[in-house]
Amino acid sequence: MNAEQFSSALGKVNDKYIMEAITYERKKKSGWLKWGAMAACFGFLLTVSLTTLPGIFEEARKNELPPALVPNWQQKVVYESISLDWPIYESVDELIEACDVIVAGTVTNISFQVLDTRTGKLPETGIEELYCSLYTIYDIDVIETYKGDSRETQQIRVIGGVKGAYESEQLAALGQEQATIFVLESLAEIKTGGIYLFMLNQYDDALPTIVNAEQGVYSISDANSNGSMKTGEITVQEIILSFGTNKWTKFENIAKQDLSAEYSRGIPDKDSAPTEYSDTIIVPGFDLDKPSESDTP
Repeated sequence: MNAEQFSSALGKVNDKYIMEAITYERKKKSGWLKWGAMAACFGFLLTVSLTTLPGIFEEARKNELPPALVPNWQQKVVYESISLDWPIYESVDELIEACDVIVAGTVTNISFQVLDTRTGKLPETGIEELYCSLYTIYDIDVIETYKGDSRETQQIRVIGGVKGAYESEQLAALGQEQATIFVLESLAEIKTGGIYLFMLNQYDDALPTIVNAEQGVYSISDANSNGSMKTGEITVQEIILSFGTNKWTKFENIAKQDLSAEYSRGIPDKDSAPTEYSDTIIVPGFDLDKPSESDTP
């Protein structure tokens, strides 16, 4: 049967039966195609997974995934910043009025304690953990007292820990092997051996604490800048001058001496023996590079 004869025969068939046959065939084929395709895809994916995933995991193990994707289970401390809603003082008079204690001194030691945030004291037995927080305790040898009772030494507390240092001490204070340590935002860096001006509040008989993060601590280096460096828009020079010109002169001299001492610490003493030859005796006029004269004629 040629094409013309087939077309003629087909034209004599009722359209209804043709459509039913076409529909039937389509449904039948589409069903088998659907399940067959799904089975084939599943088999393909399973094969690829079994053959490639071990290699992917091995490569990741060798090259290490980015820290953001792989948790560091060995990390002992995670630091998070905290910001407290303390008042900021617009003038030096308001700042001084807000303080109960104002002292300048050298930080001699840094330690850590968990204290009751409501009282500033050690927590009582059975207290809820909600009210307990890590505090940094600074020991200070007082150089000058501008406000409050004069004393030779002073301890102050600052809520939060110290980022990137004293990790074992902070964990010991918390009584934990791993912890999230909160660090006060905007607080000036405080180091042992450094000289600072502390603006403090005193609550009952607890250790005094800073009035706020921005205006609670001033480095003596601010005095070396002649007031150009500002903290909370109030300079250390303005604060000290409020107590008299003589007080500022004394503070400025201390700052210059500290700067000079810091500078000299970085320069080796020209009269001292080299550190790598600490037991060497220096003989004037003797040149090690020049051969000595022969004892024989």
